[in-house]
Amino acid sequence: MGTKQGKQEQVGSQRHLIGPKHIVIVGASFAGLFLAKKLIKLHSKTPLQITFLDKNSYFELITSLPGALLSPEHASRIILPYSQIMAQLNSRSPHVSVQFIQGMLTRVTAGGSDTIEYSIENGQVRHLRYDYLVLATGSMYSQPIKHYYAFSQDVRLEGLKVKRESIKGKSVLVVGGGSNGVEIASEMAEGGGCRKVGLATRGNMLLGGLPERCHLAADRWMRENGVEVHYNTTYQEDTKDTLGYDEVIDCTGFKYTSSGGPSSYLQGDLSSCLSPQTGQILVNSYLQLTTPSHSYSNIFSLGDVCLTPSNEEKAIVPIHILSSFLSANLHSLITNSGSNLQPIPEAIPRVYMINFGTRGAGVVVFNEFVMEGMERVPVLRHVVSVKKFKRMIDWLNLGELQGHQCERCIMGAQYTGMDAAFCLFRQKCMKCLPCHVDRVDRRKSVKDAIKRVKKYDTLQ
Repeated sequence: MGTKQGKQEQVGSQRHLIGPKHIVIVGASFAGLFLAKKLIKLHSKTPLQITFLDKNSYFELITSLPGALLSPEHASRIILPYSQIMAQLNSRSPHVSVQFIQGMLTRVTAGGSDTIEYSIENGQVRHLRYDYLVLATGSMYSQPIKHYYAFSQDVRLEGLKVKRESIKGKSVLVVGGGSNGVEIASEMAEGGGCRKVGLATRGNMLLGGLPERCHLAADRWMRENGVEVHYNTTYQEDTKDTLGYDEVIDCTGFKYTSSGGPSSYLQGDLSSCLSPQTGQILVNSYLQLTTPSHSYSNIFSLGDVCLTPSNEEKAIVPIHILSSFLSANLHSLITNSGSNLQPIPEAIPRVYMINFGTRGAGVVVFNEFVMEGMERVPVLRHVVSVKKFKRMIDWLNLGELQGHQCERCIMGAQYTGMDAAFCLFRQKCMKCLPCHVDRVDRRKSVKDAIKRVKKYDTLQ
């Protein structure tokens, strides 16, 4: 286990003789939960043990955070205890056992011992063996988007309450012109009770990386609703005072090199799996950890924390797509020694729903296609409302996690339709359309890291 790819067939054969297999998933947010649900579905008739390890005791619907900053009731609704989610997962199949451990991953060991080391609340260090390990630890983000040390639901809700009260009646500068910054600034401008709201971005566009129409729509909404946008502004300690604001909300994006990131638990030889550019975990096209000399056949990574050859954007839809490939490959390794592993696609579609405020404005993005909300049309703004559609998806996700059968069926149908659309827009005959999936190596900032992953993608 934890061996070079050349020995994978032998190792896989040995695993196939022993069961049930133990899959440890570190991180129980969207990536980990998507993967577990698909594994349970694939293993409806074969025994399997899944163990989650997460530093928090609760799941938070991070896609719905802007509303949580404004409403305590909304904040309570988007947080679920993992005990409830695990009970629901255990009810899906009599052959799959799912358990949850609250603890912080401190070290991964491979090459014979195949264990992880983690610490629990009282500081005690424990060890857990695995047959297959999936690292889905996500990303770091500044408060209030994520609070790294809010391990319990009560602490998290209290942190949101403190932030909510600190911005009332104040002038607030939102730092970061990405989707989180735009959504939070727009919602605060409409219902945050702030005296003034500003938005600072170090570039000359909002929603950089998305089609220009997204920037134009966001910029127009900000100007029309009194949000001052400070372009080409790199935030420093004195920026808040220089621009005349009382409070700051940091939305400057994902971080991977902070305390608790991959470098804290991938040590020794495994540290070679880290991207020197971003600090993310390098994986090959089978999502297996990759070093300059070899790949690990039983250690995988999924979600925000990993850098794949596809270099997909870190959002819910790409996680859904990649979790399907990883679940199928894990099932193949467990049942037939991995004789038919499937590589992930070279290009992953991007799908975004970004709302501006609460009255229906926003954009829906499918690759290069952009549709704006109809907030200017009295009849249609109640039908084509980005905010309402996004909120509906959020509630369906929460209902499905709680085991509600209706929401589960609706979400299943939604993902089936989405997969069919992705398949359709991969076809060459659709290449003239903006929806076409043609996005290989689109983001150039980590191009060298992607080439490195491809170079060491040794499994044929």
